[in-house]
Amino acid sequence: MTVTTSNDIIRAIAANTGPKEVLVALGYAGWTENQLEEEVLNNQWLVCPYKPELLYDVPFNLRWEYAGLSIGVKMNQLSSNVGHA
Repeated sequence: MTVTTSNDIIRAIAANTGPKEVLVALGYAGWTENQLEEEVLNNQWLVCPYKPELLYDVPFNLRWEYAGLSIGVKMNQLSSNVGHA
């Protein structure tokens, strides 16, 4: 997998001579320096291994569930409620 903003790659994709599998994404994330790394280290994110089929074959609306299952988590069993057991 390659992440790029290279104009020549974007033009090749538009000309149908670029990579076979493409995922175009636009967005913004406002993390402070090292914030994301610290959150991952503190287990505040669920992280799954990269699998090309997750991005290119699994329909968008099923990716969340598929990613969770890839690490043994059923996403519909997670709760947004917090408290003490």
